[in-house]
Formats: sequence, C-alpha cells, structure tokens
Amino acid sequence: MQNNRKEKMDKIMAMLTEGVEQVFSSEKYAEWLRVCSKFHHYSINNQILILMQTGGTASQVAGYRKWQSLGRQVRKGEKGIWIISPMQFKQEGDDPDAEEKITTLFKAATVFDISQTDGDDLPSLVEELTDDDASYDAIIEKLVKFSSIPVSFTSDLPEGVYGCFSPSEMSIKVRDTISRSHRTKTLVHEICHSIFDADPKSKTDRETKEVRAESCAYCVCSALGLDTSDYSFGYIAGYSSGKDMKELKSVMQDIKNTADKILSAILPMDTADQRIAVRASA
Repeated sequence: MQNNRKEKMDKIMAMLTEGVEQVFSSEKYAEWLRVCSKFHHYSINNQILILMQTGGTASQVAGYRKWQSLGRQVRKGEKGIWIISPMQFKQEGDDPDAEEKITTLFKAATVFDISQTDGDDLPSLVEELTDDDASYDAIIEKLVKFSSIPVSFTSDLPEGVYGCFSPSEMSIKVRDTISRSHRTKTLVHEICHSIFDADPKSKTDRETKEVRAESCAYCVCSALGLDTSDYSFGYIAGYSSGKDMKELKSVMQDIKNTADKILSAILPMDTADQRIAVRASA
C-alpha cells in the first residue's frame, strides 16, 4: 500500500513538471487560463493536473461520494482525475501546555467531472448574459466596488480608446458609449492592469507585467462568459524562453491569486459550488 501511494505521487509530480513546461510552450496556455477561470479556488498544482488529464474540458469536479450527496452518480467505468489533497495532523507532545502543532501532508485523491455523472441538475454559477443585458450592471457595480482605483465612465477618451488606467492620476476610465458587455470587459482589463502595476512587491519587467495583466483579464472574462476570441497568447513560448520553472510558476501563481480575488468578489459561490469546491493548497 505504501509503495502504491508513493508510485501515485511520483506520477503526479512528473505530470506537474510536464504540465508547467507544456503550458508555456504551446496552445495549452489559453487552456490553462480557462481551467483557472473555472477552478480559481483550486491550487496551481491541481489546476495543472486537471488540465493535463482532461484537456481543459472539465467544468466541475468532486469526489465519488460528494457527487452522491448532490444527487448525482458517477457512471460505471469512468476514469477518475488525480489531484493532490492535503491532510492535517495534530502533533502530540509531552508538554500539555505547549502550543498545538499542525502538520500538513499531501496524498493523491480521485475526483470526477460532472460530465462523468448522471443525476440532478446543479445551479449555474454564471447566468447567460446577452450583449447589452441590464444584468451586466450588477457585475459592473461589483467590479467598481472591488477596484482600489476610482473608476469613471466617460466619453472623454481618445478616438479608438475604450478604457485606460493612469498610474499618475490613479484613475481608471471606461468609455460610456460602448455596450454593457464591452464596458464590463474593458473594466476587467483596466482593473487587472492597476492591480499588477500597484503591487509594491513587484519588480518584474514590463513584459512580465503585461503577460500577468492580460492573462488575468482573460481568466476573469472567460469565467464571466465574455467573448475572449480577441485574446492571443502566441507570444507566450517566446516569453517563457530561458526562464526557469520556479519563475514561470510564480507568474502563474500571481495570475491565479489575482483572478481568484476578483472572481470571489463578483461571483460568490452558491451552496452547491461551496460543497463541490476543492480548496487544496498543494
């Protein structure tokens, strides 16, 4: 049993290493961002594992018994998806007055995508929005509230410019004559730029800042169901050339953390999603 567990973890770690390399060297970068948009509460490692095993097609995953508790049944013969799950243990000491210590270990766990199950429907996290539906207003309002930079909607922008973030003026401007969906998408972009630009810990080059902001905006827009066809990441292989695994994974972590903050603020999970979410920090 011990050898079997070790063998599983060895395979998982090999898959993770291969996954990070593939993400930055092919079309899998956009696929990872889409996985990130669906599983923004999940760890980077588990996002990559889900991507590598499903090709980015998974939308909601949970364990076998969890699906049963939600009124759905995993179909016979379906192959599970490996993820890394944390286990916490209390360390017993001789001194009863000593501070309690918690040790976290990780194990391989198996989950299944909703497409591998049959049963009761689950509520949708994001309702379908039409191009200029007034329901965008609620999302725009939450984005404005979330932004640490004052946001204004104005026609006072250069021709062809739909939005801008000004570090010197500490302001975000969005053109007010474009559709609600376009306003939402533009606002997401500018907020992402403002977050990474304002990060006092960030001493990265301009190219890395641009990659992070564009990627985070893509992730958030994808989660909102907004059209992302105008995004292009064909340059990502050239960007990652010469960078080591630690540096690339750090960029992914920045993107994931920022997207998670934005999406958690504007799309609070409903009861079903809370019960499904795997918050593994592996």
